Amino acid sequence: MLGSKLARQIALHDDECQVMFASRLAKANGYCDLDEFCWMTNVPVSRLQTMDEETADLLATWSGVTAGRFQRFALTGRNLTTFGDATVRRSQLEMAGLRVCRHCLLNDLGTGQGRTVTRPYARATWRWRVIGTCPEHGCDLEAIPACDLTAWIARRGDALAANLPEVRKPEPVDVYFAGRVIGGAKTSEFLDELPAYVAAEFCTVIGHINEFAQTTGVRSRVPDGFKNTSCRREGYRIAREGRASILSFLSTHVSTVVEDVSDFTDVYGAARRWLRKFVTDADYRAVVELFQHHAEQHIPMAVGDVFLTEVKERLVHTIQSAAVEYQITPARVKSVAEKQGFTTTNPDGSVRASRVFPRGALHEYLVLESQLLTTTEAANTLGCSWHFLDILLTQEHLPYHLNSEECARVYRRIKRASVDNLIAWLTLRKEQMSNDGLVSIPKATAICHCKTPEIISLIFTGTLKRVSWSGTELQLRNLLVDPVEVLQHVALEGPGAFMDVAALEKALRTTTATVEELIKLQFLQVQMRPHPRTRVHQRFVHPLDVEGFVSKHVSLSAMARENGRQIASLKKALDKEGIKPIFEPTGKIARFYRRSDVRRLGLA
Repeated sequence: MLGSKLARQIALHDDECQVMFASRLAKANGYCDLDEFCWMTNVPVSRLQTMDEETADLLATWSGVTAGRFQRFALTGRNLTTFGDATVRRSQLEMAGLRVCRHCLLNDLGTGQGRTVTRPYARATWRWRVIGTCPEHGCDLEAIPACDLTAWIARRGDALAANLPEVRKPEPVDVYFAGRVIGGAKTSEFLDELPAYVAAEFCTVIGHINEFAQTTGVRSRVPDGFKNTSCRREGYRIAREGRASILSFLSTHVSTVVEDVSDFTDVYGAARRWLRKFVTDADYRAVVELFQHHAEQHIPMAVGDVFLTEVKERLVHTIQSAAVEYQITPARVKSVAEKQGFTTTNPDGSVRASRVFPRGALHEYLVLESQLLTTTEAANTLGCSWHFLDILLTQEHLPYHLNSEECARVYRRIKRASVDNLIAWLTLRKEQMSNDGLVSIPKATAICHCKTPEIISLIFTGTLKRVSWSGTELQLRNLLVDPVEVLQHVALEGPGAFMDVAALEKALRTTTATVEELIKLQFLQVQMRPHPRTRVHQRFVHPLDVEGFVSKHVSLSAMARENGRQIASLKKALDKEGIKPIFEPTGKIARFYRRSDVRRLGLA
């Protein structure tokens, strides 16, 4: 028998496993079952599974079928094996039992040839557990407690038609993967590039990401692993449309969950956990590159970070990382992001800046923003107080511009280059200069009886020639000046050049209230000038103006004093002559008359 052809021949179907073909061949030739056939021929089932060359030649001799046809579904390799036109994991193949579609078996009984019991045959696709339903009838594949289909039909053939499952529209995912095994036409631009087992795992992961992002957020583990048929079915619905559909789905997913995750890589939790151990595996290269490329474009990662492979260029920023790169405050980064429309909505309906944004989209805006300093940043850079900086801006030693008038809050921005130029100008002036005889600005104001703005003006207009600073680093708060030089430029005219209110009281021999009234009514012309000692700006009147006023006016009290008369009787005489004061006083304010009016009475 070992070298002879068996009496009864049967046809080998293109989608039939060689083991189940041997089962049918044995039954057709009178053997009780496959086990008896293997025992009689001394060919164990394991050799039928792997189908080495010797076993294939024997089975070809017995059956009349070409030996090469038995290699189609032979198991090769320890972990991966070719299976028809596909590459699958051996662990995904049903080895201990059988899964069948009874509708297919009944069709075989009615349309096949030869003995009735040998007509039904097990499809190879039923062995791959990735396929959960019949690609033709759409019903679930049923597990049967047997490894020998023909023997099982011989015993249970009458029960095949009992309680048949409902025929449904075939699941596209099972039709696709069945086609990968038996050599169907290519239907998916991206999945067809992958080994069949990788494509199945990819669909499961994509389906898991979609399913749990909609319900419970991000989970790094797929429930039931790659046996999860519902995830695989949903993932195939997305992936079958090709790369563009996959990327669009992932982008939508990232935008949905990125605002809520604590670790941004968790956005791709299940996919990253799956692929980390296959980074160098050529079968997974296309999937690794897809997720790596998408992650780099959608979650913030710095150069040198590892998602699946090392990141070569930062493409996405957080508010904080952008603040570090462009050396501006997070608040200013947020402001730029909000102005350019990178916002998200809070649960209460308010709008805030997004946690992440594409680096390229805001790069130019952030570069422009980084070239401008806030008053606080400029003060820190210059090493001075905000008050000192305000004096520089007010005196126009440091150019600035205001923000848009549309903004609710108006603030000043200073170009970084202007600050650098100011520092360079001061540094150049200090070269080869000794600090001997120089004092700080506060000490100079005390020595010279002047104010800080005056000295700042003298420094930054270049009036002072000796300007330096203490310490090794230029800080405006540490500027030093020569008080002798300062005195030459801040000394006022002689002390008698102008008269303050107290001096006016003495000159006019009147009260403070009267002086205030004369100033108010503009009989005395006031100038605002710094006091020679305190340097505080206050009211002064030039002596010539006072002299002019006295030459034209005289007070009632002065006339009474000079003429030896009582004030009351003198006022009565003036009123009787119809002579009126220059203004009608109230309270303790003195009366002043024009000398031209009282001269005819001999009083002036």
